[in-house]
Amino acid sequence: MSMRMKNHKPIILAQIKQTQQGFTLVELLLVILVLSSLALATTFLVDGIGNQSRFDETKTRLQQIRQAIIGDTSRTLNGQPELRGYVADMGRLPVDLTELIEMGTGSDEQPAWGLSAVTASDLSPVVTISLNAGWRGPYLDTLPDSDGERRFRDGWGNGDLSSVNYGWSFGVDISGVSGVTVQSYGADGLSGVTTPGAVFEEDYPATGNLIEPNDYVVSLANLNVQLDQPIAIAPSEDLVLRLYRISDGVIEDPAIESAAVTAVVGQQTLSFSVTEGLPHYMGNYAAVLICDNLVVYDGNCVAPHMNSQPYYFTLIPRAQLPIIPWNIQ
Repeated sequence: MSMRMKNHKPIILAQIKQTQQGFTLVELLLVILVLSSLALATTFLVDGIGNQSRFDETKTRLQQIRQAIIGDTSRTLNGQPELRGYVADMGRLPVDLTELIEMGTGSDEQPAWGLSAVTASDLSPVVTISLNAGWRGPYLDTLPDSDGERRFRDGWGNGDLSSVNYGWSFGVDISGVSGVTVQSYGADGLSGVTTPGAVFEEDYPATGNLIEPNDYVVSLANLNVQLDQPIAIAPSEDLVLRLYRISDGVIEDPAIESAAVTAVVGQQTLSFSVTEGLPHYMGNYAAVLICDNLVVYDGNCVAPHMNSQPYYFTLIPRAQLPIIPWNIQ
């Protein structure tokens, strides 16, 4: 038995020696290659997920900018469209994105939200018009940076500290006729694509307006006034519809007026067209029906009511114009 054990000992030692041998150089290189490939694939995957997340955040912030400027007229308050946005509050477009976050100071300070009033002393009788107007922001919610300043950047965090548009490309025709463009410069923070094929470096959106003029402009081509009774005596003067509106955070004075209309006996509905002072922005308005001689119309153009009151109404884009009731009793 001892002889058999002795004879098998060299074989067992040889097997143990073989199992204790390390990897060959080729095997080590192969392992390193596989691990490097996995690491590279993981890096690309993580970068891709991060880029997609920043891109999605950029799209979300673009919609927040849009709503900050024109609000959401699909929402209602007490059965009426809820007007809440920079254009409706201020009666104009913002000149830059900073105006959506900061009220400003000094000569750049925007009027604070409150009751704006004017007295139409040229009318007989004198009429006082009051409308809520002014800046009631911030219209964009964002946390302050380390220096305490609030900046609404895109999902990539583009923009230097002094940029009034926080790294966005912001284009606005202050006359209101060309719409508003807002664009992110993408992952590289530069206009255009610096690396061919790098989709996340592309400017977004590539073309087109974020906000079109018909998102905030209304037409006053056919604004109807409904008298409480038919005209009994033909007015000695033509009739004019005077409109008061918000401009730069306060009631605009002088007001805008329609073209004159000649009213006839028996007429109860008068149609007016207001083309001066274009564009007409969405928001709150006040109307006064007057004669050409600046007497408030109450059935004649001679002896007006002493308690004539304007009619207040709201205008929103792509909606039917309201019919303005007017009492001539």
